[in-house]
Amino acid sequence: DNSILSESLTAEPINAESDSFNLKLIVRNFGITVKDSLKVSVRRTLSDNTTIVMDSIYPSVLFQDTLNFVVDNQISNSFGNNQFTIDIDADGDIDELDESNNSAIFDLFIPLFGTKNLFPIDYAIVSDHDVRLLAQATDLFSQARDFLFEIDTLNTFNSPALRQNTVNARSLAAWQPTLLPDIPANDSTVYFWRTKFAQPQPGESDEWVISSFIYIGDGPEGWSQSVFNQYDENALTGLSRNLFDKSLDFEETETDVFIRTFGSANPADITDISVQFNGAEYNIDNDKRCRDNTINFIAFEKSTTVPYAAIPLIFQDPRTCGRTPQVINSYRRNEFETGSDNLLDYIDAINDGDSVIMYTIGNPEFSLWTAAVKSKLEEIGASTAEIESLQDGEPYILKGRKGVSAGDAVTYTTATLPKNEQQLSIDQTIEGIFSEGEMTSTIIGPASAWQSVVNDIKISEMPVTDVVAFDVIGINNSGNETVILANQTANIIDISSVNPDAYPYLRLRFNTADPDNLTSAQLRKWQVLYTGVPEGIVVLEPDFEVTQSLQEGTQLSAAFGFLN
Repeated sequence: DNSILSESLTAEPINAESDSFNLKLIVRNFGITVKDSLKVSVRRTLSDNTTIVMDSIYPSVLFQDTLNFVVDNQISNSFGNNQFTIDIDADGDIDELDESNNSAIFDLFIPLFGTKNLFPIDYAIVSDHDVRLLAQATDLFSQARDFLFEIDTLNTFNSPALRQNTVNARSLAAWQPTLLPDIPANDSTVYFWRTKFAQPQPGESDEWVISSFIYIGDGPEGWSQSVFNQYDENALTGLSRNLFDKSLDFEETETDVFIRTFGSANPADITDISVQFNGAEYNIDNDKRCRDNTINFIAFEKSTTVPYAAIPLIFQDPRTCGRTPQVINSYRRNEFETGSDNLLDYIDAINDGDSVIMYTIGNPEFSLWTAAVKSKLEEIGASTAEIESLQDGEPYILKGRKGVSAGDAVTYTTATLPKNEQQLSIDQTIEGIFSEGEMTSTIIGPASAWQSVVNDIKISEMPVTDVVAFDVIGINNSGNETVILANQTANIIDISSVNPDAYPYLRLRFNTADPDNLTSAQLRKWQVLYTGVPEGIVVLEPDFEVTQSLQEGTQLSAAFGFLN
C-alpha cells in the first residue's frame, strides 16, 4: 500500500536556466512489499497551462524511501508558477489497500534568474588560503548589479567567523574573503558560502545559493564531506539525521493500530469489528471478514512495522481474512493444532523480534485450549496463568513480540461484568527501528584521473557489533550509474584503476548495520582524491550592448572573454 503526501515533496533550488532538477518524493509503503517495479508519473503544468507528462520506473519501496525524479528543464517557458501532479503506481499495476493516497500535488515557483556558485565547486578541497569565490548571474546578459556574498564556518551563517561583502558586477562576481588565520589549528576547516542578488527583480530568486569547501593547506585536489551539515543533500535509506546530536541514527518507524472487538454475548456482529492500521480499515466488506469465535493475529516487521501474514494463504482459505493483500491470520479452536499452517505453525513462522497483535472475536473457548497452545503463545509473551483465568466469551487483546519472555506481552481485558457482553478496544502504536541503512553522496567529479577514497568511521560500542562497508558507484556521460567497487572496508580505497573516460563522475555509498545494538556507525568524513578537468566560462566583454537595432543583413561583431 504505497502512499505519497504533498507535504513530503521538495525540489532543489533552481531557476529557469537550470537544465534539470530533482523532485524528491517521499513514498511510504504501509503494506507488504511486492517484487514488481513502481511506476511514477509526473504531470507538469506550466504557467501558460501547457502540460508535460513524464514517468520513471523505480524498485518497489520496502517501507519508506526518497525517490529522486529528474525533471528535464530545457524548455523555453519553464519560469513562473509550475504545478506538478505526482501519481505513484500510475498504471494501477499493484494491488493496494488504498489507492486514494497515490497522488499528490506540488506547486513550485521557478524564478527566471538567480545566482550560481561557480568556484570553489561544491565540497571541493581547497589548498590555497587566498581562495577566490566566484559566482555567476544565470542571466548571462545581465547588466551590472550587486551580488551579496557571505562565508562562515557554520551553515547557519551566524558564527563570529561570518564575513559579508557586496560586489557590483555584470555577469560574474568575484570576492576574496579573509579566512581564519592559516595556522595548524585551523587546517581542515570547512567553510560554507552563499550568494544572491542584493535587489532581486520581479521573477528572480530571492533564495541564497549555498556551497561549501574544506581548506587543507597544501592539500590534494578532490572532494570532501567532513562535517555533519555537509551530509544534508545526501540520500538516506534506513537512516535519519539527528540534528541535535549531529549523528546518523537508524530510522525509527511506527504503525498506529486500532482494534475494536466484542464478547460473544454482545449484540454486535462481525461487521462491527474494526482493525485499522494508520487509519486504514482492514475489516472491510470484501466477502472475507474475519469469522466469529476466532483468535486472530497480525505480525509487524521489526524494522518497518509493516504488517504481514506470517503464513500467507490463498484468498479463499478461511484462516486468512480482511482487506487484500491479507495480513490477518485467523483460527477457530478446532484449527489450532490440526493440519498444516495451523496456529502452532503460525507462531513458528513469525520472525524473531517482530511485534504481534492477537485479538479474539466472539468465543474461541479459552477453557479448552491445550497446554501445547498455551506454551506456544508464551513465545510471543503470553502468560499461561492469565489465559487460564479468562472466561469463555470475554474479549481479549494481546500486544507481544516474538522471542520475549512469557508474561512480557501487554494484554487488555475488561473488568466490567458480564464480561462476555463487553466491547474492548485499543489504540496503540507499534514501534520499530531499522538495523541497517545507507547514505549515498552527491555527484563527484568530473575527473581526468581518479586516485583514492579516504574515510573515517567512529564506532562507540565495545565489543564492536557494527558492520560497515562502502560502495563506489561510477556514472557515465549518459547519467547511468553502475556499482564498480562493492563492500569496500579499507580506510583508503584505491580507485586509480577506474577509467575516467568511462566514468567521469562517481558517487559513494556508506553502508552500516548493527542488528545487536541498533546504533549506526558514524561517518566522520569521506573524501575522494582526483585530478579534475579544465573548466572555464565564456563571457561577453563589459562594453557590449545587449540590445541593438540593426538593418537586415548587417554583420554583428561581439568580443568574448574566457575565464579559467
